[in-house]
Amino acid sequence: MNDPCSPTAVPRVSTATMLAIVLLILTPTSPARAGDCQGKGNATLALAGDVPPAVGTVFGLEITGRAFAPFALLADAGNGPVEVPSIGTVCLDLGPQMRVIFDGLRSGSPFIGASGMFSTALRAPARPAAAGRTFYMQAIVQDPTAPMGYATSDPLEFTILPSLIESFATVQQRVPSSTSAIWEGDGQLVGIPISPPRFVEYTPIATQFNLPHPLVETGNPTTTGARLQMLYYSADLDISPGESIHSMDWGPKSNFTFASAYDDCRLRLGHQPNTSPHLDTTFDNNLDMTEGSETTTVFEGRYEVGNGSDIPWEPWPVFSTPFEYSGEFPRKNLVFEWDMPQGGDTYQLFRNNSTAMFPIRRVFGDGGSTLATFGSENTTYHTRFVVVQDRGLARSLWYDTGEENPDYATPYIKLGALPEGTSVAFEYEGGSDSNGDGVPDSMTGFGEDIDIADGNRFIRFRATLRASEAGDVAVVKALVIPYGRN
Repeated sequence: MNDPCSPTAVPRVSTATMLAIVLLILTPTSPARAGDCQGKGNATLALAGDVPPAVGTVFGLEITGRAFAPFALLADAGNGPVEVPSIGTVCLDLGPQMRVIFDGLRSGSPFIGASGMFSTALRAPARPAAAGRTFYMQAIVQDPTAPMGYATSDPLEFTILPSLIESFATVQQRVPSSTSAIWEGDGQLVGIPISPPRFVEYTPIATQFNLPHPLVETGNPTTTGARLQMLYYSADLDISPGESIHSMDWGPKSNFTFASAYDDCRLRLGHQPNTSPHLDTTFDNNLDMTEGSETTTVFEGRYEVGNGSDIPWEPWPVFSTPFEYSGEFPRKNLVFEWDMPQGGDTYQLFRNNSTAMFPIRRVFGDGGSTLATFGSENTTYHTRFVVVQDRGLARSLWYDTGEENPDYATPYIKLGALPEGTSVAFEYEGGSDSNGDGVPDSMTGFGEDIDIADGNRFIRFRATLRASEAGDVAVVKALVIPYGRN
């Protein structure tokens, strides 16, 4: 199977050499009837794993048989069958296109493992002309308990699927504004090391109003706690693709803080699900919960503030997990939410900007409520974000299958390096072209499951490469997306 359209890992040998490899036992004597073509004895051969045989993929195979028995694995472009002395029916043509993948019957290795299984993988050629070619494979396992001393598997038939291949050899498909990973057209996509933390300050011109605040004492201004949301426009935040918010500070008015404790609090950060300059009065409408953009609960529990008279910045509670800010372009707006029940020893005063009723950038109501009772003010607090570049991001333009109803299969990700503590994840989005202009006009949204794009002619990806705490980074050499033709 090493002709121009066969798996590249298979050695190319002549038919005569093949016959010698399998102990001169595969000399065909007469054609067998097609109905006779099946395995015999204790031997099986099957595809393994989720990645199918497709142009440019590496796909798995599993062979079972007698433990520690040597075996041969053969592949052909024709399925025979042929009758062979000392073996019986072989379900291959045994013609000039036949190839030997393993020759353990001659050398004694490879052999079936102690569990009765041998696993391997083959690489299909990365040539479009291979798509649509059908191949046949069969395993022959040495087994004294089988008829004639050899067990044979049922034939395995598969057809090479077409695929889309991104080899990162150019930057033609790169979206620069949403890519912070290293994609420079040199044949690899490389993550970036974790950066030191840095401050991003949001400091609008302060006004002197004392406003109702989310940290309250009983009766000041409400006996039922407070749920508050605040909107920070993406233009206000100097945060790059791949940076996460690891903590936040608020600015006490006149640098004064008042000793207090607030129980059963929750702090969440999320992306606004739209591009509106206003917050909605229904709290949940302001938080994007779609896959890959989920709102994150960064703290739950008791929050304590000490007394101070020279506190330019007071930390919000320590985050239990960072918030991964949007890697998309244009950037999404950020929504800050604080929710707490009644209680607390006293209130806090915040440096704020509150100059008009619109646009609505702060809404709040009772703790745990679903609707805001205060929602007509352009109010923001002075805030300091601590951000860290902790992942490399990449996003592609659209790839065109040319098929109206493709069925996408599990992608093959060719890794160049994956050190301990690093990771690589891909998400996919399908796009359809309803008006026939060659440009996607309806998108599925991104998801980790490739099936989200099924039935859509166009597909694109976004990748996340996480670095390790030790500074190691992952490397991707290629992404292959197989698809069937419905």
